Amino acid sequence: MTLRGVHPTASSQGFVLPVVAIAIAVFALSVLTLVSTIDGAATRVARLQDDAAFERRAITAQSRIAFLMATEPLRAGALAVGADRAAPIETPLDPRDRALHLDGRAYATVVEGRTMVVNVQDTAGLLNLNAADHTRLARLIAGVTGDSSAAMRAAASVADYADPDDVRRQGGAEGNDYARRGLPRPRGAPLEDVREVNDVLDWDTLVPEMASRTLFTLTRAAPVDAGLNVNTAPVPVIAAALGVDEGRARQIVQRREAQPVRNADDLAAIAGGGLQSEGLSFAAAPDRMMRVTVRDANPGRAPRRMTTSLVLAENVETPPIGVGPRDISPDPEQRSSDERPEPLPAGGRLPPR
Repeated sequence: MTLRGVHPTASSQGFVLPVVAIAIAVFALSVLTLVSTIDGAATRVARLQDDAAFERRAITAQSRIAFLMATEPLRAGALAVGADRAAPIETPLDPRDRALHLDGRAYATVVEGRTMVVNVQDTAGLLNLNAADHTRLARLIAGVTGDSSAAMRAAASVADYADPDDVRRQGGAEGNDYARRGLPRPRGAPLEDVREVNDVLDWDTLVPEMASRTLFTLTRAAPVDAGLNVNTAPVPVIAAALGVDEGRARQIVQRREAQPVRNADDLAAIAGGGLQSEGLSFAAAPDRMMRVTVRDANPGRAPRRMTTSLVLAENVETPPIGVGPRDISPDPEQRSSDERPEPLPAGGRLPPR
């Protein structure tokens, strides 16, 4: 007697094979998803570690600046590292002095084996957004954007935004213009922070984002009558404030070290005539607040910078340096390959207090 077994038919075999294939595919997809998740988590952890390492190095570099500010004598345009602390602030820099200039120029310092680039800017050397004459702001914006017409409209709108009246400047914008767009009324008072220009009507249209970021580094929001410290003003600010081209502005930067500028007569002595300085207020010394920016000289794939404010104390009863909030942001600026930061001068010992 022959036993008959049960054998799968061809149709059942054809059904099983796709089911097995689908199961294998689902399993493979699950494995790939798990691997991708692990890789993504590892990437995020690496990025966080990299961010923490950058912040640690940047704070160290900033601390070195704070130490110099607390221990070295201040001049009209620089910290004169190692110089006579009893000399008056208007004393010209000696060529032998190890100067830390307060006009935003680049200095290099090595932290944990990495070169960090530091810029220190006296805020009195920046163009005041609240100044009565908005034509200087227009020149600054035009120098950054290359668009004189849009620059004049943007500067007029900033002035209208900050003044208390409803009289619209040519190209500017007042309360009715904001109301038609359904926007809040202009501030009607001096700006307190440079980033308030983002609330000015059509600012983002008139001034591209990259240009706006550059302008933030060249301006400040100070009282209307605050003077400009020509001794610490960067080249673009000098050009805009005095109505000169970049070449002449650079000449003023070179000459001011030997003859600090305290007033219009001092400026004329080093710059000659033809300056558009009418109505410009001068500051003979740096402000108590310095804007410090730190970035990595070789940032790799994620360029970023840390910006903060260091404030000199008004009297010996308080700590010598106050530190403002830190802002870490992307650093997309393209810098010239021939930029050569000077070595950050090393300070000496603490003076008696």
